[in-house]
Amino acid sequence: MGADTIPLHRRRLCDTGTALTSRPRPSRTAPRRALDTLYDFGVTALYSLIAATAAQRLGLTPTFAHLDSTSFHVDGRYNSAAPPDEQIIHITRGYSRDHRPDLNQVMLDLIVEHQAGIPVLRQPLSGNSSDATDFGQIVREHIAQLRATYDTTYLVADSALYSAENLQKLADTSLKWITRGGRCGHDDEVS
Repeated sequence: MGADTIPLHRRRLCDTGTALTSRPRPSRTAPRRALDTLYDFGVTALYSLIAATAAQRLGLTPTFAHLDSTSFHVDGRYNSAAPPDEQIIHITRGYSRDHRPDLNQVMLDLIVEHQAGIPVLRQPLSGNSSDATDFGQIVREHIAQLRATYDTTYLVADSALYSAENLQKLADTSLKWITRGGRCGHDDEVS
C-alpha cells in the first residue's frame, strides 16, 4: 500500500519520511459533535436513507407499506411541563395503550415494508400525539419519498388514517390505501 493511497487524515510521517497509518485520537467533544451532526441532518431522514439502502441491497420492491404507531412508557423525571420544541419529542403523559395514564411516554410511528418486515420509516413523537394527526403528517411529508424510493403502491393503516383530511392528503399523492372504516358515528365525517 503506497503512501498516496492512505487518506490524509490517517497519515503520519516517521523519521524516514515514510507515511504510516495512524488512528486519530478522539477528543472529548467528538461524541457531542457527532450527536449535533445527527440532529442537524435529522435522525428520521438518516434512518430512511439507511433503510432504503438496505432494501435496495436485499432486492426488495415493496408494493405495500404498513403504517402503525406504538407507545413506550419511560421512567424518571423529565421536563414535561416545559413547552416542547418543534424538533424535540416531548416526554409526557398521554393516551396509554398499557392503561397506565400515570406514566410518561413517547410515541413511535413506523412504516414497514411487506416483504421482509423492514421498517422503512420511523418517526419518534411526543407522548401525547394523536395517530390521526400524525398519520396525516406522515402522508404529507414522507409518502412522496416512499413512492420515489420504493415505488410503493398501497398504504395499509388502521382506522386512524380514515378522516376527511387524511384522505384528501392521500388523494393528492395518488397512493392507493387500505384501512378499516371510521369509528361508529364518525363515518359521516368522510365524504
